[in-house]
Amino acid sequence: MAAKKKPNKRTRKSSKPRHTKEALSMAAAMGGYKEGYKVDKKNLTAGGSPSISTGDAVARALVGLGVDELKKVAAENSFADRFAGWEKNLNPGQLRMNLGNVLRGMKRHDQKVTVNGKAL
Repeated sequence: MAAKKKPNKRTRKSSKPRHTKEALSMAAAMGGYKEGYKVDKKNLTAGGSPSISTGDAVARALVGLGVDELKKVAAENSFADRFAGWEKNLNPGQLRMNLGNVLRGMKRHDQKVTVNGKAL
């Protein structure tokens, strides 16, 4: 009689439950944020999908801007060096999202935010 093979790590089933209480509560918490996003079918991503954003003033100002234009916005708001670090690893949509998040944070802390010379 041949001995049974022991399954390797890739095929071995985990003894831990897949859906922990913490993961389920986090998913429920995150579900509320989805309602705040807008799907903009007029403005498409580079891949051809509809643009999805919060629809606030920052998102409206950044929609449709290319990487070079985003770079100018970052320089205009004094964090071009930070943007340069992102540019190495992120795609244009991720760059726009990160830039928008930083600009929103600046607004939240009552700092001056401008996009193409216009104050937001």
